[in-house]
Amino acid sequence: MGTVSLTLASKVYSQVKEDIFEGVYFENDYMSESQIAEKYNVSKTTAREALIVLFQDGLLQKIPNKGYFVKRTMKKDYDDMLTARYIMESGAALWIIENVPDSRILALKEKYADFKISDVDDYYAHNRAFHTDLVGLTQNDTISAAHNNLMRFLQRPGIYRKANKNLLLISEHHLAIIDALLKRDAEGAVGMLKKDILE
Repeated sequence: MGTVSLTLASKVYSQVKEDIFEGVYFENDYMSESQIAEKYNVSKTTAREALIVLFQDGLLQKIPNKGYFVKRTMKKDYDDMLTARYIMESGAALWIIENVPDSRILALKEKYADFKISDVDDYYAHNRAFHTDLVGLTQNDTISAAHNNLMRFLQRPGIYRKANKNLLLISEHHLAIIDALLKRDAEGAVGMLKKDILE
């Protein structure tokens, strides 16, 4: 297979993945090689390559003699992703405590100190932005990309979500995480991340 084919498959993969995250495709939506080839103006071989990688990434399920379907995310999948996020962010917090100067942590605190959450949409936007910025303090592109991908997956339309707690507590949790980072309190930061993400 040539470089052009690989590049096209990669582009189709990225676009279909983006469409899944943005709600263009929903759980159990059918995808065929022909459909993807026509929509993205590529060959069936290129479409097949993209679909195979999406299947390997867990975004699609394959049913023999039927094709691909957008995978339904079950509660266990969602809980596993939250645990992965907690582990990732806890590791980031420990790294931040050891390596990031107060000035950068204080900049994060200033950004979120007066943020008001009035509804569920505000909650999701604020929560994603805060946790993305938190991991961003590591200045590690690899962990930031993996975290961003996980956050996008967790927030895609139709995914199982836990019932929202008091929305006002979210800002308090975030500020408590920042305060623990400033105090270089690893146990406090990790404990508050656990409360914010898992409880």
